[in-house]
Amino acid sequence: MAAKKLKTTTKNENVIVVGRIIFDRFTVDQPTIKDKYPTFDAPYLAKGEALHTKVYGLLNPFLIIAKQTQLTQEADDKQDYLIRELYTFEGHLNRAEGLTVDKKNAQLSAIRSARHRGNVEGVIDGINKFGQFCADGENSTKLEAKGMKKDFPKTIADIGKWLLNYKSEYAKLDQQCADLINDNHEDINNYWQMLTDICDAGKRTFKGIDDDKVAKYTMEKIKAEVTRDLKLNAITGNITFNGKPVLGAIIELLPLTAGRRRTSKSKKTGIYGMDSITPAKYIANVITKKFPKFTTEIEIEPRQTLTLNVELNQGK
Repeated sequence: MAAKKLKTTTKNENVIVVGRIIFDRFTVDQPTIKDKYPTFDAPYLAKGEALHTKVYGLLNPFLIIAKQTQLTQEADDKQDYLIRELYTFEGHLNRAEGLTVDKKNAQLSAIRSARHRGNVEGVIDGINKFGQFCADGENSTKLEAKGMKKDFPKTIADIGKWLLNYKSEYAKLDQQCADLINDNHEDINNYWQMLTDICDAGKRTFKGIDDDKVAKYTMEKIKAEVTRDLKLNAITGNITFNGKPVLGAIIELLPLTAGRRRTSKSKKTGIYGMDSITPAKYIANVITKKFPKFTTEIEIEPRQTLTLNVELNQGK
């Protein structure tokens, strides 16, 4: 299906924010605007609010976002399990003698590195190469003699298949979001046209009377305001272990109600930060090479910076 053209002039994630600002201002000024433009009456405002709610659901489809978040969290859990199992396997590998190829061909370092970077494709590639390493019957026999379970290579391969399917399912959900917008583009365009009409009526109503009001109904100024304010929706904090900073920890935000997946890395000082985050509820994960994953639920609020400091626990 060919993509339908949206008449919006800002990013999709900003459309609703722009709309909320305009409707809030119109709610206050509606009696004054109605004096000059009678069609901008209470029923018009009610119709706009109803359309706002509908378009919010189109641009932030809660159920699809929830499914994507659940899938991503399951993928994280699968990869955490993978890393723990490979850590145990590494003990067998280190004790095995007379292997037909170098131990580094088992791809353990590559898999850990890909996991740490959040590179699922890299993890899948590493798993496939790990399978080739174990496919050598002589290697398998020597590894089993040191404690590796016979079905272990299949267990790892099954994780790779699951992750491959995860990528496919996530892409399908992304397409569902795109189709939802495409199939309902007229509602989104009508919504944007209503916002444009309100701005036009507002500017004309207050022209020569209140320059500040005119600015508040100027679309380009509203969009610039949204861009500035969006940077204030932020999260920051320190990642530490025993009070000492942790370098290179991945901080991952998974949306629960709106927004998109975001990631950051801690610096040498242990400090991390992200701004321009869509206000919503998120699952926050902290992923490192050395420590167990930390998970909590957070909420990003408009024009506020959330501070989340994380003290990691030792373990594998």
